[in-house]
Amino acid sequence: MAVVPLAVVSVLSGLRVTASAQQIGDSRSDRSLIRLAIRLTDLAHSLEEERDLTSRYLADAGNRDSRPDPSGSGIALNRPRQSVDTLIDGTAHLAESEHDLPEIGARQGDLVKETLPKTLSTLRHAVDESQGTFPVSAALRAYGDAIATLIDGLEGLTSATSDPALAERLRTVTALSFGEESISLQRALVAVALEKGTLDTQEQEKLTNATAKRSAMLDYFLVVAEPSERLAYENTVTGRDVDESERIRLLLTNHLAGLTPDGKRSAKVADPRLWYRSITGTTELSRQVRKQIETKVLSAVSAQVNSSIQDTASNSVVLILLLTLTIVVTRSVARSITTPLRSLRSTALNIASTGLPTTVRRLENVQGEPPELDVTPVPVEGTDEIAEVARAFDTVHAEAVRLAVEQSRLRAAVNAMFVNLARRNQSLVQRQLQLIDTLENSERDPDQLENLFLLDHLATRMRRHGEGLLVLADAESYRGQRAPALLLDIARAALGEVEGYKRVAVGSMPETHLASGIIDDTVHLLAELLENALRYSDTASFVEIHARLVDHGDALVEVTDYGLGIAPETLDGINQRLELPGRPDVETSRQMGLFVVARLAARHGMRVALRSSLSLGTVAEVRIPAAMLQSKLPRRIPGSPIAQPPTLQASPMQEATIDSPEGEAISTTVAGEATATDTLPVRVRGSDLVPGSVPESNTSSRGANRSPEAIRAQLSQFHRGLRDGRRHVSTGPHGERQENHPKENP
Repeated sequence: MAVVPLAVVSVLSGLRVTASAQQIGDSRSDRSLIRLAIRLTDLAHSLEEERDLTSRYLADAGNRDSRPDPSGSGIALNRPRQSVDTLIDGTAHLAESEHDLPEIGARQGDLVKETLPKTLSTLRHAVDESQGTFPVSAALRAYGDAIATLIDGLEGLTSATSDPALAERLRTVTALSFGEESISLQRALVAVALEKGTLDTQEQEKLTNATAKRSAMLDYFLVVAEPSERLAYENTVTGRDVDESERIRLLLTNHLAGLTPDGKRSAKVADPRLWYRSITGTTELSRQVRKQIETKVLSAVSAQVNSSIQDTASNSVVLILLLTLTIVVTRSVARSITTPLRSLRSTALNIASTGLPTTVRRLENVQGEPPELDVTPVPVEGTDEIAEVARAFDTVHAEAVRLAVEQSRLRAAVNAMFVNLARRNQSLVQRQLQLIDTLENSERDPDQLENLFLLDHLATRMRRHGEGLLVLADAESYRGQRAPALLLDIARAALGEVEGYKRVAVGSMPETHLASGIIDDTVHLLAELLENALRYSDTASFVEIHARLVDHGDALVEVTDYGLGIAPETLDGINQRLELPGRPDVETSRQMGLFVVARLAARHGMRVALRSSLSLGTVAEVRIPAAMLQSKLPRRIPGSPIAQPPTLQASPMQEATIDSPEGEAISTTVAGEATATDTLPVRVRGSDLVPGSVPESNTSSRGANRSPEAIRAQLSQFHRGLRDGRRHVSTGPHGERQENHPKENP
């Protein structure tokens, strides 16, 4: 029970520390504001001096020939200008370096850094270029606006302070700064009047207003200032310079006698240099009082910051001690709870990260009926709440394992159904192909024979789709191929299993044989890629397939289409699925062909990847490891040569010769490369056999050795040529339409 009061005390101490930290932040912010305010008052004072000297310089335009100053006047402007520029840089640097400066201070710093230099540069350039002809009133007005902006910013900084007493002290500085501005304006106006010898009505009004404003600011200072500050002002702002400047001002005011013909009054009553020296001395005395007050205010706020830091440190020490005591007290209470919790946590993490995933993976790889699995309980004993949580976790763990076993059984059942359906489909398709072969052997009509060829091709495609179910079920399918085969023959076999085979052009192929154990799966894989390329490309374009040997003796087969291509992000996702096929899911039903390709490639260590073509379309790359390839074997005479695919024109029929047992050449005409107008290639019995692997039959008659397939191929070619000739006659030699003639019997 001692934990609760200790916790309450800790919270209260924390709140105290937070309040102290907030006070430190406010004090530091106030200190930054005061530092910036002091810089602004110094900058305003220096800018006032530049204004007054500039006005004297412009008023002294008639006496410059005998003056040593490079500007043509005895009044030097470089020193006050350099002083102003130095203070501008210092003020801007201070505003940037004070990290505790509030937003209003940062805005004032930006004004001094960016706006004020541009204004002064323009004004100075105009004064210098005018050679003393720049209007004095315009210069006074421009400088007055810049000074007013600085003093207004000083008022804003005073309002932003968080301590009311500190703000009150800062207002005394503002009052003195306003008073110095009034004295400076008097200095400029009287100096101009004494230099020119005249004082017009407008300038007299400005002088009167400046005198009244100085008196008002002095009264305000005496109200807000502390007694010591008032006494310091009265003892400091006195003496010969103060009396002399006041005497000259009153003399100028009292001797403003009658108007001259040009509407101005005579002002030649005193020496301008005497006036400027005495009034400047008065300004410096007022500035001394202001600097004393600024130093006092800055010291006060710095002491406040240090006090806040000390309070925060002491409160932090008390808080640490209380927290330490709380930890010591609660540790003994929590020890009896942490041990079983630690055991529960480690067991749960081990099951979640290692145990359960390992069990699920083992069940995924189980062939047949999955075994029954027991769950090891969490080693936490007792009847408290932690033990109840442990027993609940054991129940959840057991249920998860049971669901994994059920899922494994369901997956095995689905795979068995897939395999059963695929085997049935294979059996029916194989019987269908045998029936089609029988019908082809007995058919003599070339048109019907061509239809049977189309039906044969359709059944072959059905067989491939059925084998896709076996791949989904992770079962293997063999078509009885045992001898190694050339890559060219494998590519042609893949052509026979796609619908748009006429649009496929077979490119160069190395004379490399593929091992017998992977021929069926390689044909299936290439057929899926070809069908995908044909489906997603324009029907007027063609698809290329070629192969080459690459490094390490591997074979690289490329299937290129000229479709619209695939977006890069989609292409990356497809390549990831090709590299790691995983288990069948919902996505598999939409892209079953790619899943089959990935499964077949993973089964034999091949690598399949898609990439964008350099020009247009997509390239599918199949990398066959060198271990799957074999050295040269006795090469059979291929059924058709490699065709070149520059265009989609109908390629001519080509003939291949096979030596008969009697040494005579039997001509078997086969289709060239499949194009947009070719018919199906003719299948020749025994064309895939290696010469010498089948005993030759002894026949004496040349006609008896000619196979029915060869005769049918010649008749089919003859009929195809006759039909093309009729089409040519009906459309004309140049494509024009002719009159139809009665169809002749072949």
